[in-house]
Amino acid sequence: MIMYSLFDKMGDARYVFDEMPRHYVVLWTVLISGYAKIGDVEVQDWFLTKH
Repeated sequence: MIMYSLFDKMGDARYVFDEMPRHYVVLWTVLISGYAKIGDVEVQDWFLTKH
């Protein structure tokens, strides 16, 4: 997930995240930070309010 996020491959990062049996805090941070990095505030806000 970290590598996908670093290279702005958020679709792939999200897929990996969704397939993981447990979502640890560091994984949430990677995902939300990646969306913020590419400027996708809408998806970032959705994650913060829905999950």
